[in-house]
Amino acid sequence: MKKPNIGYTASFIHQKVTGKMQLSLFAFEDDGIHYVYCPALDITGYGHTDNDAKESFEKTLELYLNYTINKGTFAADLKAHGGKEEVAIF
Repeated sequence: MKKPNIGYTASFIHQKVTGKMQLSLFAFEDDGIHYVYCPALDITGYGHTDNDAKESFEKTLELYLNYTINKGTFAADLKAHGGKEEVAIF
């Protein structure tokens, strides 16, 4: 797999957890569709432009964080995806 080509810092505030994550992302285009993929969390955003893909990724990340934090599975899910090595939380 190619090296990540985007560094991304996500800040989040939730009633149970507040923090920042440093993520490595891949941005690519395939057959006219633009993608942003985060292998550490296994989530993807997509759209007709790079900006659409980034906005889609941000929404997907927000949904992921809300879901896993509400279910109490954030830490376990992060560990299951190898996030300890690939996601810096500060």
